Amino acid sequence: MREFAVIAELPLGAYRARTPGGHLDPVPSPARLHAALLCAAATGTRAMTDGDELRPNDDDLETLKWLEQHPPDGVAVPNTAQVRTTVYGYRREGTLVKEGGRGPKDKVVPRDVVGLIAVDGAFAWTWADRPSPAIQESLDALCRDVAHLGTADTPVRMRVGTAYPTHRRDPNADLFMTEKGLDVDIAADGRTEALIDAFAARRSTPRIAADRFSTSEVPRSTTYIDAGRQAARFVSLSRAEEPEGPWSTVLLAGFGGTQDRVRPADHVGWAIAVHRALIAIVGDGAPAVLTGTYLPGVPRPANRVAIQILTPNAVRAAGIAHQGAVLAVLLPTGADSTDLATVSEAFGRLPYVTWGRAVRTLTPLRARSARTFWLDGPAGRRFDVRPAAVPDTRPLGRDWTIADAVALSFGFVLRDRAELVGQGRGDTRHRETARRVQAAGLKVYSVQRVMDGDLSRYAHRIDPTRVIQPYRAQLSLGGLLNERSLVCIGQSRHLGGGLLAPSMDGSDSGW
Repeated sequence: MREFAVIAELPLGAYRARTPGGHLDPVPSPARLHAALLCAAATGTRAMTDGDELRPNDDDLETLKWLEQHPPDGVAVPNTAQVRTTVYGYRREGTLVKEGGRGPKDKVVPRDVVGLIAVDGAFAWTWADRPSPAIQESLDALCRDVAHLGTADTPVRMRVGTAYPTHRRDPNADLFMTEKGLDVDIAADGRTEALIDAFAARRSTPRIAADRFSTSEVPRSTTYIDAGRQAARFVSLSRAEEPEGPWSTVLLAGFGGTQDRVRPADHVGWAIAVHRALIAIVGDGAPAVLTGTYLPGVPRPANRVAIQILTPNAVRAAGIAHQGAVLAVLLPTGADSTDLATVSEAFGRLPYVTWGRAVRTLTPLRARSARTFWLDGPAGRRFDVRPAAVPDTRPLGRDWTIADAVALSFGFVLRDRAELVGQGRGDTRHRETARRVQAAGLKVYSVQRVMDGDLSRYAHRIDPTRVIQPYRAQLSLGGLLNERSLVCIGQSRHLGGGLLAPSMDGSDSGW
């Protein structure tokens, strides 16, 4: 379940820091979080003056001591990959070195540039029990003043919210544990005072003898402060705690100019145009996960590559740094990696898309995880189905409602999860699937049938024996999926229809 969390987003998609031993730090530890918040408290907008110096205010000191007494119960770690380098940077250190009989000179010294950790998502530190409102307020304010974790070239945006932990702290861990996990440092009692005292000692006026001129000056290395620090082990949680989403990765590109707008009724048409363009680039042998055409006898997966158009409001809700509409290509979870690489390469080679006489140029944007696509929001947040969704089946009798059709569409998207799939065949199976999805927490608050113009524009494939009934709806996911997941439902979910976007101020308008 989601827990109270301090969340760190890395806008450059990279984390770079060194461990006390000088090695590449794989994840930011709770001790590093504590140090970053202490720095913000002592130098940020909430700091108080103390003579000619700044110091943390009393409320923030209480918050930092709370962190010492209440280490995170869990951590959330996104997908990461190490990028190692053998690069050296040469710089003048501003120190004098006397060599041989020559006079002192400003020496150029090489320094290795430690690699970095590429990240696909945000780090988070979670607590099962929410702190007091005063602590929450202080944490939220301090997060805004944190500029970076680790080195200054990896900026960070921090905030208070909720998150699913991927690892849980084990207070009984010992050296003989073999479970997968993370061994990191946490701040313990006295950590805040130890860091403040060490900072004050480094800034104190040196003795005359220690400060006198020397013909050979070398940088004074920083001593790592061990006081108030202890090791902790966070054990990896089973994937069942956070259900895997139907799509894993989202490829993104700016869609046209910043002033270009895409009408809701044109989303499916543009998605079909993009779909055809990708298949044309791949050529013969395009994978079925892209084409949707499978050989007889080959089982069809629950989902394949989906193509969606994000409106400017949806772009803002996702925190994407782009003005205007964005094209999103969703790669399904569990698909063959070679097939997904083929789709990704084709997408990278697509400079523009044409539909009739209209043309939209594409501006490459950084891909992101579909599981943490939307910005964090309140628990139980509502989503709008946009631009419209088309039911996957015909109505199943007079008592069958559109809310039931919405639940069944979720069942089709999540049919890899056996607990959501009904027993039996045909209508019996469909009804049971809808019931199970609703029991899992899906709530439909409002449904509106789309009645404007040519309704076939909302469906990529038309069955002449069926009446098209596109709808818009507002719903909440309950425990079905992570509430930051990017999800599409309905008959046209793979081609421009049925996108779930966070509701705007509780309203279903504006998308």
